[in-house]
Order: sequence, then C-alpha cells, then structure tokens
Amino acid sequence: MQATIRLCLRALCCLMLPAIGIASQEHAFTLKVTDNLRPGAKLYVAVYTEQAHSWQSPILQKLVFTLPSTTEAEFSLPLPPGRYAVKAFVDENENQILDRKNQRTPVEPFGFSLGDRRNKPSFRFTKSVATLNADSPAISLQLQYPQANEDTVKQPEP
Repeated sequence: MQATIRLCLRALCCLMLPAIGIASQEHAFTLKVTDNLRPGAKLYVAVYTEQAHSWQSPILQKLVFTLPSTTEAEFSLPLPPGRYAVKAFVDENENQILDRKNQRTPVEPFGFSLGDRRNKPSFRFTKSVATLNADSPAISLQLQYPQANEDTVKQPEP
C-alpha cells in the first residue's frame, strides 16, 4: 500500500514539476563523497537550503545511502538548482543517529559539504553552502574520522 502511494506521489510530482518551473535536470545533481572507509555502512545525509542559516534549522531533505566498496562515491541529489549545505554521518552501529562523546564530539565518521570557493570543509554552516546549477552539478563532502582517544582505545601500560 505504501509503495503504491509513493509511486502515485512520484508520478504526480513528475507531472507537476514542469508546471512550477523545476526542470527535469533536477535529478542531474550529485553528492560526491570522498574518503569512504566504511563499505556497506549507511550514510545519513541532511540537506539544508541556504536560507536555513544554521545546522539547527529544519532539514529540507533527509537521505540515506549505502556506501560502496570504493573510497569515492556519487549519489543522486533530487534537488532543483539553488544553494545548499549538506552534513552527513556514517552510522557504524546502525542506530540511525550520530553518536557523540560528551554530547559534542562525534565518535562516528561525519562530514560537511565543501562550500563554494573552498578547498577545506568547515563545520560552520555559512562556509558549507554550495551552489548547484548547470555549471556546478555536484556538492562535495569529505568524510572525517574521529581521532582515537583514551576512552575508545586502550593504551599499552608502560
């Protein structure tokens, strides 16, 4: 039943998108993920519009992908042209949330989109906003891996 409803909604959207000015190139945009070291794991992605202004704002779109066995991957972003910020995490323990130490520091791999004209990712929302259009059809996101620490790795005794 739910699958039928989803198919009907998708068909309705395909009929309505041209009428509201969203071109069929909408599905030509991609999310490029680099430094994947967790093949087979789920990648949870949150997409925000530039107008959101912060990571605490409502999420425009939530996506879930399975990471391939390659270190780089591309996933389709069903978005119209615009400016977006993306954050993601690899759900290593399959609990569907980003686990953190002391409610701040991630203990699972994570990443933020590479903003326009930047060569280094930032956790700051404004520096993570990237443009999607015909000239720039992809948003890049480099996965980062938390450093091992004394709470997660036993140190050998002297």
